[in-house]
Amino acid sequence: MSNQLSIFVVLSILMKTRLLFLFIAFSLTENPCKSQDAALGQWNDYLAYQQGLTVCQGGSKIYCCCFSGIFFYNLSDNSLERYSKVTGLSDIGCTVARYNTSTNTLVIGYSDGNIDLMVNNHIINIADLKNSTAQGSKKINNSYFNNNLAYISCGQGIMVVDLNQYIILDVYYIGASGSALNVYSTTIYNDTLFAATSKGVYKISVNDPNPSDFQAWSVVSSPLPPGVYNEIVSCGSKMYASFSRRLTYNTYNEDTLFVYSSGKWSHASILQGNDNIYSLQSQIINNTPYLVYSGSGNANTYDTSGTLISHIYSYQLTNAPQPNDAVLDNAMTTWIADANYGLVRAPSSYSVQNYYPPGPFSNLVFAIATKGPYLYSAPGGYDGSISPLGIRHIGV
Repeated sequence: MSNQLSIFVVLSILMKTRLLFLFIAFSLTENPCKSQDAALGQWNDYLAYQQGLTVCQGGSKIYCCCFSGIFFYNLSDNSLERYSKVTGLSDIGCTVARYNTSTNTLVIGYSDGNIDLMVNNHIINIADLKNSTAQGSKKINNSYFNNNLAYISCGQGIMVVDLNQYIILDVYYIGASGSALNVYSTTIYNDTLFAATSKGVYKISVNDPNPSDFQAWSVVSSPLPPGVYNEIVSCGSKMYASFSRRLTYNTYNEDTLFVYSSGKWSHASILQGNDNIYSLQSQIINNTPYLVYSGSGNANTYDTSGTLISHIYSYQLTNAPQPNDAVLDNAMTTWIADANYGLVRAPSSYSVQNYYPPGPFSNLVFAIATKGPYLYSAPGGYDGSISPLGIRHIGV
């Protein structure tokens, strides 16, 4: 393992979030993780959970990841519970949450490289990357599971975590000369580990004796163009990779989906017109593989023949859909992590229900006031020169 993870430092950058919310208690619990409301005389948290980032299913629970923390909808009793730093998570700034069914572990990643493992309602923290002196981004982008191993994609490369022992087994720095390379996603297809990165799609045999050697990795070239690939998934006998023109050239609605089948790459023709691809997920429901992709204003499900199974394009709510991520439950209902509506249950377009714990739309709280039974919060504030920040798009 690189010595970049052997030296620990104290980071305090995130503490500048302007009182990160007048609603948080500063005496925090550690283990176990507690989700229930606070008793009389104790602090409670009312954070922003409406801006959903990722979604996954673990047993009877649908987990939604937001900046403030995690909340889940229980399919068994229709209850909603939340977890934040107040109730046991180790950090703020969640970026992704994925559930490993082999170990019944929810893997939670943060923007600063921190990792929480939620097992049996307890939190095991892995802070090696967060506390390291590694330069550049440490953001946790995604997690891919192979039995008890988690391949965690991050700004530095790939971390391999044993979810039985709760330890980092290795770190793959696959950039030039063994440098850091931003890895967005990984998957295993047949006997090869693939990585979607900021500089193309990389691959290595899963049987390679030294995957931490950057020279053992190779870049997939033609017909895949160079640039940023933000997703890669295996689905049945095929593999899909998303070339993000949005992240490569800052151009919108021009992303390209490639498919690998029968030993070759080609363009996949399943996108609904010009689109951005925000996430790809592969699922098996009733022994049938499905590809779920989240794009601009829509979330879609396909079988491996390319047949459109589900197309969610409208909520009949105030705002149009803005899916960041989507999954299917066993009843083939689409669940969406939406940028405005938190967690959205969508059996079909025009038949939706959204869920999120009580709290403001944003954590950028500058002032609060009460009137009768209501508590109002307003964003805003001043910069170092005492000039207004000009935050107008959030509202009260």
